[in-house]
Amino acid sequence: MDAAPSASGPVRGRGQTGLGAVPVPGVGPADPGPDTPAAGPTLRQVRERVREETARAIREEAWRQLDEGGLEGLSLRAVARSLGVVSSAVYRYYPSRRDLLGALADDARASLLTAAAAAAASPGGGTAGAAHAVRDWARAHPHAFELLAGAPPHPDLLARLLPGPRPLLRWSLLLGLLHVDRLPGSPPGFFAEAVADLGALLP
Repeated sequence: MDAAPSASGPVRGRGQTGLGAVPVPGVGPADPGPDTPAAGPTLRQVRERVREETARAIREEAWRQLDEGGLEGLSLRAVARSLGVVSSAVYRYYPSRRDLLGALADDARASLLTAAAAAAASPGGGTAGAAHAVRDWARAHPHAFELLAGAPPHPDLLARLLPGPRPLLRWSLLLGLLHVDRLPGSPPGFFAEAVADLGALLP
């Protein structure tokens, strides 16, 4: 009979997230430092760590299923079945599919922003470099990008990815360019030229 996760053994995921080099943030004890006496964790700290590890394992399995079957194929019951626990164990952490998708969107947004920030900060990067990083990230993680593109953009995404005036309009235009870029027969160099024009149209 399936058992719910307990303080003695969190649910373990079967792999990393579908976000490559930027996985779900790990959970680890803080370094006490050389002058601080080592102390064992309290029961509350143990429970909190187990809870965070279990939530992470659920998201890892959800990402695996998302990569395999897309958004339509993702369900909390399937995640629970794959992890070998009863459905109520997963619902305890994510009460609905919408809650789980929201957590996955948070993971995806963090991953995308990390990739875009690194590109923007590189020599000759800037806004154009960030836009090209978004395209590369979307191609590498199509289901994660679908998750972000199919919902109103998070304010943090707009503020950090497209700083400046009218970020929502910039994001909408960028989504349009990405869509055209993915169409069969899209002209070579279309995206690069369009991104360069975007800066002139929306200073």
